[in-house]
Amino acid sequence: MPTILRRLLWIAVVVTGSVNVAMLAFGSQVTGISSDEVAHVEDLFGPQNVANRDHFHFGVYGVSYQLMSHFAAVAVAGEPLGDTTYSVDALLTRHWVSVVLVITTAAAVAGMVLLLTGDKLIAAWGATTLLAVPVFLGHGMFNPKDIPVACGYSLVTSGCVLWLKRLVSNRASQTWTAWTVVGLISVGIWLAAGTRYIFLPALAVSAIVSSFVAGSGVFRLSLRAAFSAMWGPLAGLAGGYFLLYLTNPCLLMRTGAPLCSFAEVLSRSWSGSSTIADPQPLFFLGELYTQDSKPALALPVNLAAGMPLALLALILAGIVTVFGLLSQLTRRSQQSTQVASVALGIPVALQALLMPSLTIILNASVYDMQRQHLYVYPALTVLAAVGVYAWIRYQTSSLFKTRLVRGLGVSLMLIAVVIPTYESWRLFPYNYVYVNPLASINGYANNWETDYWGLSLREALSESGGDTPALLRGAPNSINAFIHGRNYMEAKKVVMKGDEKVFAIQINRPSFGWLYPVKGCLMRSKISRHLRGHDIPMSYLLECDEEEVQNSNWFWLRP
Repeated sequence: MPTILRRLLWIAVVVTGSVNVAMLAFGSQVTGISSDEVAHVEDLFGPQNVANRDHFHFGVYGVSYQLMSHFAAVAVAGEPLGDTTYSVDALLTRHWVSVVLVITTAAAVAGMVLLLTGDKLIAAWGATTLLAVPVFLGHGMFNPKDIPVACGYSLVTSGCVLWLKRLVSNRASQTWTAWTVVGLISVGIWLAAGTRYIFLPALAVSAIVSSFVAGSGVFRLSLRAAFSAMWGPLAGLAGGYFLLYLTNPCLLMRTGAPLCSFAEVLSRSWSGSSTIADPQPLFFLGELYTQDSKPALALPVNLAAGMPLALLALILAGIVTVFGLLSQLTRRSQQSTQVASVALGIPVALQALLMPSLTIILNASVYDMQRQHLYVYPALTVLAAVGVYAWIRYQTSSLFKTRLVRGLGVSLMLIAVVIPTYESWRLFPYNYVYVNPLASINGYANNWETDYWGLSLREALSESGGDTPALLRGAPNSINAFIHGRNYMEAKKVVMKGDEKVFAIQINRPSFGWLYPVKGCLMRSKISRHLRGHDIPMSYLLECDEEEVQNSNWFWLRP
């Protein structure tokens, strides 16, 4: 790549990377608090871990992330050690943990790209491109379940890639590298599977497959050397399982809690995660679907809609380029080094494809589809970076030797970080509602879920002029953290009859039918964002007739 283009890319990477990190950090403290955050705080030391083994969260979600965030809240927000609070300070401190995990994930992406390409610029571009994906950045400000999974999965994959790279580089004797691999895989499994146990089999597949690839004939090792080349990923898998066992809910339950086993936790997780007793409807391309009736391609379409178009183009280019390299290798002799180098991408492919494929094949229950599969974005970003590197560097055909095509690749790299960063800023701090221009051709808010998480409730409260809402369609346990400084799950769903006008707030969530207009209510104002000429409603401030909204599935917030 010409020097002038490299310098231009470095400038774009540094500037957009800095902007996205600033958005991530600042947004984590100004955004709202989701219902899940408050509910999952209780998974650590809350009531259901004390007495209610049949609670939905038990066995479905682990406590790895909550342990980390609890220690952070103890250190920063004064949360009592061994107990949980629902203060705004404690909850927002947990957002900082999510920020650190996002930056760690970006670092893992950069490390994998560097191992696969050896190019520092392409590695930095890969990390920045991940941060420039608005959906990933927006969830990174708060998400207590899916960001830890994405980070942990990426650590496991980076450990597997590093292990295979040792063999390609003839560094199998480096002890520090081997133990780094064991540490990455162990911690990654603890973080990802320890937050959502359903991912343990997929992470085990990555480690086991990487181990067998290391011991296969790809690296032309002797039989004895092949066996010794397999131990790293397997040791990491064992270490991760051991950490999971040490921090499983059964051991953390307080005295007097019903006894259980870690095997029971895993069994309940795998059954409870695939089929949910009270599944939520899906809002997809302007239509409501049940979990059983959702289109087979809903998940990949939803994931693609959340990707900037330039990144999508580079992912496709990367796939074409990698297959081009593979086809050339099959026609050459004595290409064991190149074949081994391509084998380094196997763990990345597993992260990108395994769990989404199983979700589609098994028709597993999903909620908001993007957020449960955020781990796909780091893997696809690595693929895009490796693909564009091969496209520009190796020139696998006469077509790729032209300056025009090489310039197109560099242009897409620039567009992939600059335009998404701008559009992410337009949505701030609700970056997670992003869909790309192709997905919004026929409309934005009328085709896609908007404020699924209800984070705009905090901004709606600030716009209320000091009035405390009496009614809410949203998440009472999150909005009451700001109103009362505590969990308020006992909010009633039945409105007491009266003849007064009451102030209400409703988030915009099409899957629940929470839209405007609302019977018996007039809009006072609304929280919205604007992107590409679309008005994207997030929540509404309403004045409602108390009798008109009787028994209309509102939360009654008066104590």
